[in-house]
Amino acid sequence: MDTTLGSHPSEQVILGTILSGNGQLLPALRIEEDDFVHVKHQALWVYLQLRWHRGDDVRLADVCEELVDADQFAYGGLRYIQSLVSYNAPLDSMDRHIKQVKDRNVRVKLINGLGETHSALKNQTADIS
Repeated sequence: MDTTLGSHPSEQVILGTILSGNGQLLPALRIEEDDFVHVKHQALWVYLQLRWHRGDDVRLADVCEELVDADQFAYGGLRYIQSLVSYNAPLDSMDRHIKQVKDRNVRVKLINGLGETHSALKNQTADIS
């Protein structure tokens, strides 16, 4: 996906807060994989959900330990994942961050859709017969 606007920092806040030992939030957060703009954030969200449903902890240390032998680069690499905990935020701010992620995603999709429409119209030949 062409992320003309890029992701919102709230994507990192949500993931960082969960990785900071707040895995219990996962089932309560009203956000889906495709609400995230960055593919690595989508992949990490799915991975954290999978760990939660398996009954595994989703704390940073446990996640990094498992990803050492996995395709960690699909998630941005271990160093990137470790950096996410610096975005940790108060739990009562999660609804605001979720709204910001969803709003940014809608804007990115609209801009990308407009760009595709513009390109299609620009490449279209006029039939004036």
